[in-house]
Amino acid sequence: MQKKNVILFLVFLLSITLYYLYVDNFTTTSNVIKHENIKVIRVLDGDTLELENKEKIRLLGINTPEKKTFLSNESTAFTKQLENKTVDVEVLEKDKYGRSLGYVFYNSLLINEEILKRGFAHLFVYEEDKYTSRLKSAEQYARENQLGLWKKSPNFGCIALTEFKHTEDGERCTNKERIILENFCTTLQVYLKDDATHDENITLSKGTFEKNFSCIFNDEGDSLYIWDEKGLLVFQRY
Repeated sequence: MQKKNVILFLVFLLSITLYYLYVDNFTTTSNVIKHENIKVIRVLDGDTLELENKEKIRLLGINTPEKKTFLSNESTAFTKQLENKTVDVEVLEKDKYGRSLGYVFYNSLLINEEILKRGFAHLFVYEEDKYTSRLKSAEQYARENQLGLWKKSPNFGCIALTEFKHTEDGERCTNKERIILENFCTTLQVYLKDDATHDENITLSKGTFEKNFSCIFNDEGDSLYIWDEKGLLVFQRY
């Protein structure tokens, strides 16, 4: 009788183990769609490409420069090397535009990571996944070596960020986010943006610049970037 109870207990433990292994596997991989050995027919910009099955892929974890901004041409040119190449793809989800969001591999290289490592994009992560630590390390490498977007402008040091209020008291979208900059040099034409696609071209005259924003910066974490035509002027992440 005692031996039978031991066997039943072991069977119970095995069942529980298998159950949690199954649940873990289901929750972490069930939404992943893999495309192996599929051709890239067109690169739309630095972080978006189209596959031969007409599926558009937005590269997860990164954000490359918008068209006609600092390094946008170079970023797109780098990714365009994938055109007519055969790649492997992991799609995790869809965005509001119907594009697939995922990771692209070519010759065993994670392209999302390679773009970050060369400074042709900055990190843009909503939810962390198994590749996030690699992407963070890649961006850190580019920052430390001042590559691409992280190359400091000759005017670096001219602009001081004296106030950056990224939260709005009370309700959101009440125009209470606030930036104050001090320009110690000559008039500069600059491009300001957050981690996403909120951006603005600004003329900074010598002296103090103050501006309020609404619904731009994410309360839970975001970044402020300012470039001129020659490179990075200001970077602040929280």
